[in-house]
Amino acid sequence: MKLTFHEGKNFGDALNPLIFHHFLGETFFDNDPSVQFLGIGSILGLKKSAGKKIVFSSGYAAGDDSSYGAAPIIDNNYDVVCVRGPKTAKALNLSPDKAVTDGAVLLPCFYFPEVKFPKYKYSLILHHKSLDFYNEWSSLCEEIGIHLIDVRKDINLVLSEIVSSEKVFCEAMHGAIVADSYRIPWLAVNFYPHINFFKWQDWCESLLMNYNPQNCYHYLHDVEFLEMVIKKKTHLPSFLSKPLAKYFLSSRIRKNQKFLNALKLQKGNLSNEHVLQEKQGILVEKIEKLKAK
Repeated sequence: MKLTFHEGKNFGDALNPLIFHHFLGETFFDNDPSVQFLGIGSILGLKKSAGKKIVFSSGYAAGDDSSYGAAPIIDNNYDVVCVRGPKTAKALNLSPDKAVTDGAVLLPCFYFPEVKFPKYKYSLILHHKSLDFYNEWSSLCEEIGIHLIDVRKDINLVLSEIVSSEKVFCEAMHGAIVADSYRIPWLAVNFYPHINFFKWQDWCESLLMNYNPQNCYHYLHDVEFLEMVIKKKTHLPSFLSKPLAKYFLSSRIRKNQKFLNALKLQKGNLSNEHVLQEKQGILVEKIEKLKAK
């Protein structure tokens, strides 16, 4: 059996080995591709190769086939133990009882990251694509007393920084899932339009919450990119286009900082602890049954 997940810069996907090697053991997976174990992530539209597929807490992300693929047809090749949430179950015509929650909620059951002191009062967890658009997010945040958690870094460092925060502002969904699981208040935010609402709603509904993100669409890009756009649209020479690009960027930085400062005053979200514990218990029970099977 092969533990199968999207192997890129995405923090949520990188949680798979940490969680499933703990609960199932490394010897459970021998990398035989004839049987795929699909775990954490919006991968049900992507992993459509032939052979048996065991689905455990995976999700689907409707509305963006170019990134996440089209919905699969669940046939006899699929052994669906559970999926991330009710929207995934409905989209794939599965029984509602297949919807439990995202497997990342299992982390606090066994993983206790080092807590740094003093804690970060506020942290920002951007989607990895957003970090690629603008290279100075860390400086922008530092100026207003917010710590940037870079989800592209080592997973143990990312987890340690999350649990060392008092409140987190999350564009990355698994930042919110991990924060919620460790009882760190969080707020959903969007700085770019590439965030998939379906998968966020899927997870939130699994824990009886609503997804109400706050949007700040004053897009930040590196000054070189803005200058290129200005040149393309206006045909201005560099001695004019570059200062103009810097002016636009400076204005957008101020607007993003104002938005983030306003978030500090808002109460963070947390799922109901009893609901969370119930879902954690269901996932552990399903893992034990899977091992026995």
